[in-house]
Amino acid sequence: MPYSHLVTRGAPLKLPDLLQLGALALLFVAMFSGKFSFERFFVEESRVEWLQLRIWLMPLAAAAWLLARRAAGDRSAPALDWPAKAMLCAVVAFHVYLIGNVLLLGRAGHAGEHVVDISMILIQLTLLTCFVRSARDLRWFLFIVEAASVCLLLFSLAGFRNPEVNGPSLTPFGGPITYYRIQFVAFCAALYLWTTSATGLTKGLHLLVAVATLFAVFTSLSKVAMAAALASVLVLIVWLFSTKRARDGLLLIAVMVAALACFQSTKGQISNRFARVDPVVSAKMMVGKSPELEILEKIYAGANLQFDDLPAEQQRHVHAIWEITRETAPDYRTHLQRFLEYSTQLTLVNDGSSRIGMALLAWAIFKDNWWLGAGLGNYSFFSANYWRRTIEEYSYPHNVLLEQLAAGGIVGFTLLMLSVVAAAVVAGRAIHDDRNLVFFAACLAFLLATSLFAGNYYDFRIFWIVAILVLASRRAPAAG
Repeated sequence: MPYSHLVTRGAPLKLPDLLQLGALALLFVAMFSGKFSFERFFVEESRVEWLQLRIWLMPLAAAAWLLARRAAGDRSAPALDWPAKAMLCAVVAFHVYLIGNVLLLGRAGHAGEHVVDISMILIQLTLLTCFVRSARDLRWFLFIVEAASVCLLLFSLAGFRNPEVNGPSLTPFGGPITYYRIQFVAFCAALYLWTTSATGLTKGLHLLVAVATLFAVFTSLSKVAMAAALASVLVLIVWLFSTKRARDGLLLIAVMVAALACFQSTKGQISNRFARVDPVVSAKMMVGKSPELEILEKIYAGANLQFDDLPAEQQRHVHAIWEITRETAPDYRTHLQRFLEYSTQLTLVNDGSSRIGMALLAWAIFKDNWWLGAGLGNYSFFSANYWRRTIEEYSYPHNVLLEQLAAGGIVGFTLLMLSVVAAAVVAGRAIHDDRNLVFFAACLAFLLATSLFAGNYYDFRIFWIVAILVLASRRAPAAG
């Protein structure tokens, strides 16, 4: 019998259990810390690769787990059904392809960094598959997720954050992308533990954690994270009512309202704490006819208008548009009608974060490299960072699907989608067996939605982590 089944409710933890808990805690930090290194606790701009937490904590986690197995006399091997095996094989195939892609097509001088990152993902997922092998292991891991997320929120509320990097958001240690994803994973973990806990006290504590972690997602000030979180919660509420769990649905509504109320009460304080730089230009839709259309309408009616015939205000308007489009547009001074016909088809948009420009560049790269892509590391987009007041180079388009189209082509995109579909199948089968796991399905949806606006393949590892956690809830260990 595996070590995770040796402990019953209320029984004191023994040495194998303590070692197992230590291994899970170390693995959690190694996985969710990303590339964070020890010295960044003191100097945010520092990047010493050999001091990264993942490098030091993964071997310690593996050693603690092996000692736990030895102390418990555990010789079992994890048992996987065919959907689980298919998902893991698809995930491994996708990451192996990425390694080949970066070695053959990747940017010179950056291949080693990508190979290390991809290898780290595979090692972490392998360790997680071995570590979390039952519902008891899953609960322990979720307790760790809850505790770590609450600690991060308390750190941020205590003032440990980086306004020069993240602006006014309450994000401690690093950037907001991983932070709000950790917090939403903790939110879903708290909901799962709430529905599976036996006593009223523990249920209440998990609900409080759910409020705190959802509040933390909002205070990241990421519009995408907030929208995805609210959409996921609303879907969960509808699902709970549709399955005749009205009481749980009402409690989840209370959790959402409480988190929104806490956020609303602090939003002004958060936003006004630091000077915010707003985009100079924003999208503005004109009501009625634009000046170009008014001029063009007169020309179509038979007026022989030239640029010099226009009022001064319209001249300034036409010239301003031509300054933006002069490389591709006809010259308004000699071909006014052709220029107006061209310019009225244009839409100028400032999205405030350069995401549209990033996406268009990724699509342009994909069109020139259909099958295998241009290789990881060959994407390069320059944009201003308002908070650091620097010009930064972005090596990915902040959209995991477009990243794979540009870097991996149709092959990489197909492997990614097969892996995501396999994870969805596993989650669906797990929910069929245990309806409480619907909270993790919502978590997967949140992670997938936010990955379309933030992060790259390495940040997407959290999606695979949650998918493997779902496996643990429905696996029965096999004797080895």
